[in-house]
Amino acid sequence: MSGYQASETQQQVDEVMGIMRNNIDKVLERDTKIQNLNERSDALQVGAHQFQQTGQQRKNAKCGGKNIKVYDYCRCSCGGDSWGSHRNYCQPDKEKEKLGSPTGHDM
Repeated sequence: MSGYQASETQQQVDEVMGIMRNNIDKVLERDTKIQNLNERSDALQVGAHQFQQTGQQRKNAKCGGKNIKVYDYCRCSCGGDSWGSHRNYCQPDKEKEKLGSPTGHDM
């Protein structure tokens, strides 16, 4: 092997090594990004679980010791007149069925 062929081969080896180093750096960056996504995903899952629990608590909320629906909870906690209705929405569900829903749509 002549000196020219040896230097050409060394140049090719150096080029391949550079590409391999670049690929390894990209793999490490990708791993970091995946770890960050996993952490964010876990945090979102915890937040979704808390949101679900809060929603269930609101759904099961009581006003004056009586079961009410979610939209009724807002009325009771906002003073009972948030949508311009003067009905008492802290009533049991059976009494509300007689009066109809506050939005005009029966549920």
